[in-house]
Amino acid sequence: MKTLSKLRAVWETLILGIITYIIHKIIVAIQWPETTFLFSLETIYMYFIAIAATIALILSILNEKNNYIVGYTFLALTTIQMASSYYFIYEFDQVAKSDLKIEKINFFIIFVLFLAIETSTTARMLNKNQ
Repeated sequence: MKTLSKLRAVWETLILGIITYIIHKIIVAIQWPETTFLFSLETIYMYFIAIAATIALILSILNEKNNYIVGYTFLALTTIQMASSYYFIYEFDQVAKSDLKIEKINFFIIFVLFLAIETSTTARMLNKNQ
């Protein structure tokens, strides 16, 4: 039972990520059917789902062992996520392409979405401890 509660945050992150990917993919297919992106939605979503699920797993484990450092760990892991996400932004800046504006907007929407998912998961963990 404890394992299921520990993995609940990870499963929620995965399910929300997959649902938002499907919705986002449909919107992009309808709005910009002929557009090819530098990084596909699949690549960006796989990256963010993997990072978010890893963060959720680490925070769940820490929440069981030492709940006092969950908030600080969240801040550190989110900072690392932002730094690693810079790779995508750097690649966008290196290419002069007319569709890049759409791709940048897509990237930041996905980034903010997963940041919100991670933040709400962490907030629920911290509120449970009070």
